[in-house]
Amino acid sequence: MLSGPPPLISPIWNLPYTRNVNFTGRESILREMREGFLCGDPLRRAVAIHGLGGVGKTQVAMEYAYRYRDEYPVVWWVRAEEPATMLEDFVGLGERLFGGAVRAEPEALAEAVKRALDNRLNWLLILDNVPGSYAVGRVLPQGGSGHVIITSRNPNWRGVAHPLHLRPWEREEAVEFLRKRTGMEAGEAARTLAEALGDLPLALEQAGAFIEQARITVGNIWSDSRPIAAS
Repeated sequence: MLSGPPPLISPIWNLPYTRNVNFTGRESILREMREGFLCGDPLRRAVAIHGLGGVGKTQVAMEYAYRYRDEYPVVWWVRAEEPATMLEDFVGLGERLFGGAVRAEPEALAEAVKRALDNRLNWLLILDNVPGSYAVGRVLPQGGSGHVIITSRNPNWRGVAHPLHLRPWEREEAVEFLRKRTGMEAGEAARTLAEALGDLPLALEQAGAFIEQARITVGNIWSDSRPIAAS
């Protein structure tokens, strides 16, 4: 039988990635998320960051978690693209909340985790790459004072979470990222590259990695009039 969670001794944390030292821009959406979480409106306790693939939704969620980690005793990342991985990560959270391995079916444990969070203060739950609102209805906590960040390509979140549309970088943000990522001066070649890649963060990260690995400059990419392509 599952009992209530014991008092926290140390923060519960499972972010799968280290902080991105090259994180650039996105201050307005991070500010909107934070203000919404703190405004007291229960309809703003969950946000859904949606947008194109490669636009940086996961990076924004991760940056928020790192930026405010000291304010949440529980920060838990859930791989939500498939029901099996989502349940697996909720089982992991249940084991931490309830003090070790517990004997319960995954669905029952996910429900127990949901109830535990409803009765706990100051937690952050991140559901990454959710296919749609239908996938998380059973696991989203409804009460308590915690916050939920959802990332998704699906824009339809009304009634479940406050939708926040994430767009590609502004051109100067893309150029600034290339400067930080490659350590090179950001000139016209960087602007041309950013334009060619649609100012998409993932494509620009791949370009930056290529530039670093090949030890070339941004301008070298255009020397043969064939810019690199990002998948």
